[in-house]
Amino acid sequence: MSRALWQAVLARAIDDAVNGVPKVGGLIERSRAKAISEARTLLTTPSDDLEIICAFAGVETDALIEMMRARIAEAPTVEELARKPRFSSLSVAAREPQARKYAEGGRKNNGCPSPTSSN
Repeated sequence: MSRALWQAVLARAIDDAVNGVPKVGGLIERSRAKAISEARTLLTTPSDDLEIICAFAGVETDALIEMMRARIAEAPTVEELARKPRFSSLSVAAREPQARKYAEGGRKNNGCPSPTSSN
């Protein structure tokens, strides 16, 4: 499987959890709030799904969870993000470098070491 694809999946979840869900197809506030909450739960709670995504993306799961707990603690609340919908989002091509930095840079990149790093 393509590592870049899974990094893009992970980047989308991170973007949704921290910045909110783009307004597409007339999503109502309640639906946006649910999507944001689901992204936050995925990224902060150990699960088989997250383990698989991280393995394919080349990201260390425990480090990602730790980093995302800190980032989400500083982010606006789910309700604030849902009330202020985003009308556009980063393209997958633009998000790919964001996800790749988590996978490639060890602890130098937001505390998220790659599985191959010795940190």
